[in-house]
Amino acid sequence: MEKWFRFVTAHPVAFTLIFISLAALGWPLRTLVRVNYDVRDYLPRDAPSTKALQAMGEEFGPIPNTRVMIRRVTVPEALAMKERLRSCDGVEDVTWLDDVADVYQPPSFWDADEASAYYVFDVPENAGTGTALFSVTVSNGMGVEAMASIRGVIDGNGTGNGAIGGEAALTAAATLGTLQETRWITIATALFVAAVLFVTTKSVTETLAILSGLGVAAVLGDASNILFGEVSFVTHAAGGVLLLAVSLDYSVFLMNRYRTFRQNQLPDPKSSTQAISPQEAMARALMAAFPSVLSSGATTVIGFLALLFMRFGIGPDLGRAMAKGVAISLLTTFMFLPSVTLVLERVKLHSAQLSKHRRSGGFGAFVSRACIPLSLVFAALAVPALLASSANTFYYGSSHIFGKGTQAGDDAAAIEEVFGKSDTYALLVPAGNPARERALSDSLHSLPQVASVISYVDNVGGEIPAGFPDPAALSPISTPSHSRFIIRTRSDYEGEETFALVRQIRSIAARYYPPPASGVAIRAYSSPKGAAPKVGTRPNIAAKNHDRGAKDLPTPHPASDPLAASGYLLAGEGVSAYDLMDTITADTLRINLVAVGSVVLVLAVTLRSILLPIVMVLVIETAIWLNLSIPFVLGTPVFYISYLIVTSIQLGATVDYAILFTERYRDILKEIRRKAPCAGDPGETAADLGAASNPCLAAAARTGSARPQASATHHPRLAAVARTGGARPQASATHNPSLAAVARTGSARPQVSATHNPRLTAVARTVDAVTGSMSVSAVVLTAVGFLMGTLSSHGILSQLGYFLGCGALLSMAGTLFFLPGMLVLLDRLPGTASRHHRA
Repeated sequence: MEKWFRFVTAHPVAFTLIFISLAALGWPLRTLVRVNYDVRDYLPRDAPSTKALQAMGEEFGPIPNTRVMIRRVTVPEALAMKERLRSCDGVEDVTWLDDVADVYQPPSFWDADEASAYYVFDVPENAGTGTALFSVTVSNGMGVEAMASIRGVIDGNGTGNGAIGGEAALTAAATLGTLQETRWITIATALFVAAVLFVTTKSVTETLAILSGLGVAAVLGDASNILFGEVSFVTHAAGGVLLLAVSLDYSVFLMNRYRTFRQNQLPDPKSSTQAISPQEAMARALMAAFPSVLSSGATTVIGFLALLFMRFGIGPDLGRAMAKGVAISLLTTFMFLPSVTLVLERVKLHSAQLSKHRRSGGFGAFVSRACIPLSLVFAALAVPALLASSANTFYYGSSHIFGKGTQAGDDAAAIEEVFGKSDTYALLVPAGNPARERALSDSLHSLPQVASVISYVDNVGGEIPAGFPDPAALSPISTPSHSRFIIRTRSDYEGEETFALVRQIRSIAARYYPPPASGVAIRAYSSPKGAAPKVGTRPNIAAKNHDRGAKDLPTPHPASDPLAASGYLLAGEGVSAYDLMDTITADTLRINLVAVGSVVLVLAVTLRSILLPIVMVLVIETAIWLNLSIPFVLGTPVFYISYLIVTSIQLGATVDYAILFTERYRDILKEIRRKAPCAGDPGETAADLGAASNPCLAAAARTGSARPQASATHHPRLAAVARTGGARPQASATHNPSLAAVARTGSARPQVSATHNPRLTAVARTVDAVTGSMSVSAVVLTAVGFLMGTLSSHGILSQLGYFLGCGALLSMAGTLFFLPGMLVLLDRLPGTASRHHRA
């Protein structure tokens, strides 16, 4: 790599122009990347609800996905309003009370339970005005246009007189809100990073160079997403700012090395000048920073690549985009940043800034004295934090992404206040058996959570042949090959009760339409808690009362029929949330094992140790568990998507802290032992301190062996050392002070100060050396997270931001307070990497 780095530093102008040109070309490409805001689109293709949505979309169009509430309307006005809603842009169908009851009869003839799901009178004893709730089907991809058109209709009936809820409304709100909020988050992040760099760097050159490098990397990262064609809303909103915060570490590490070489003014052996040239200083900085930056980047990339193993599509979408972005950042750090720095050096922008690097050993000395107790305290929190993080209350879908204070959240609350919780499911079954469909409808009506069912047998009647009614009027519920049941439920979009209802409906559907491949066996759906499924056979009730025996069973379906493998298909927001819960909870263990195992493997190869990587990753994992346990303590529900993503992101983004600390600690400890081979260290043997190269220590190492007199004979001063278990252990110190510490080998004196213990001295110096650089990275990542959490109205993005902000602080605290004590304890074990790296 040295030849390449010297080539880069020899042609700074060329590399600067190349990267600036690439960024200029990439800028317009950023706008061509499509953004998907629909969480359901990222369910696995083999999920039952995904297959159901696809099959129904091809034959019937989308299922009802929007609720529109209008206050103070009469029944005739509501019927007129239904037609106006049907004419809105992007609206395919609208259902209301007239689809389940004869609204031209007096209200006393209506079924009270069914009617209450669509219309509630303002005053019970007055059959005048009331509040109507319409179930609207919006075309896929038309949510924004449809919501604007629907909003115009309900506002035309009186400002504040209506509300819109449902999945399509939430997706449209996320599309509009996130686009605008992402701009503000990006601007605020860029300004904050610029302010931090201005304060912490020593010249305008460093500030401009780092900002230029981050900007070019961000533009190239966003533009290269066009390779994927489409990205998720999480990647679009969080990817750029996360990449900026993560990549800052690489730039800071390189510029710190460059500043060191420039300040030392080392002689240049290849130049006649006395002071080192900027090109030479940058080449040396690149070679010195390359191993640590590459190791840090590799672990970060692995943390993101672990998301590729998620079956839930948002994880792989974010993982591949961020891994690619980190790779681009590394290239920018090693090629563009050095080049633009050398170009700016020629402009002589060296004005002093606010950075004041004070040399203070107070914090390091404190950590060195308290590192062992701090490690024990931190370790004691690990298991409770792990248990608490797993005991959170979770949201799996998107129904709660907007809370109070947002229009979407307030509208959802207004609808729920009048009509309670409700959702709409669609059940698809083979056509051709009215008796079986009637039995299925009766079973569905028997469920207390079902408010109404719209189907051919419910609205037309099984006695009327399929050819007589107008096919256009029946298109939402019936085709020659399939029948569809539109089920209106009194249930939330997700939760234990909702998931239990989904299992009940699937069980009922499987009773009448079992999967052909399984004969009469019924597939049971286990609960999220892993309850044992009940597997049985199709009961004979339907066949006895309605089917007239096995001869009425539907004929086998062709292989192209989507029902061929399942017998029925069920879709709906609650159904998607159930499948999402099933999918992403199964992802958790797999993602964590892949991420942790891969990072440990990379670090084991880099550090040539097994125990060190395990300890380093344990530090960050404990910080992750503490981070995810905060909502449990506060009693706040957690979006499982945020929960799952942050476990990988925090590991990949903050394991750099542990790498930086460990490598600096080993270097400093090596230097201390090289300069003072006879330095005392309680618990250290003379052989550990390099007895092979020190004859004094070689003799002392044999103290207490079978030949104690030999050492005294050859070296009088070792006689006192040989007596270091006797009544006068201090005698050796008067004869040879350097051996006094060795004489205390094995004594129980852990309270010896850092000045007498090279490990604790190394801890103090390491803490003082890395706290500044680590703080810059952690503060930036924390600020980026909190900015996202504060400025984003999208619940998933907001919670992900707060997780990242708190996680950065906890990872830094774990590295500074937990890791030092673990390294000191680990260094006493034989065969550890730190013992093999001594002078």
